[in-house]
Amino acid sequence: MKTTVTLADENATGLAWAVKLTGLSLEEIVNLLLADELTCFRPDYEDEYVENTLGCWKLKDRASAERTLAWVKKKIRKGRRGTFPIFEGAVREIEAGRYQIDAFRTWRNGEREPVS
Repeated sequence: MKTTVTLADENATGLAWAVKLTGLSLEEIVNLLLADELTCFRPDYEDEYVENTLGCWKLKDRASAERTLAWVKKKIRKGRRGTFPIFEGAVREIEAGRYQIDAFRTWRNGEREPVS
């Protein structure tokens, strides 16, 4: 089914950012986001929604996955001084031509949790 959607300016900005960051098409991203909560998908969202969402996607090329992982690391370390949380991340090829990021943070108390 083909549908035309007119996006609000703030949604169009967020989607353009995601297309550039991930290398996925606008149509792919809209369908992925509609399955989740579009209202939370902004690079400045204070919760971990964006990092967790990006970490679940299968990206089309290694460069896009590496760019996405670098953004996740920057977001997790934003405003932090010192060592914690410790960030660990990697890009892995999950099938021919598709990549996924693995990201973890470890807190001072030793608790290690996935970011994605």
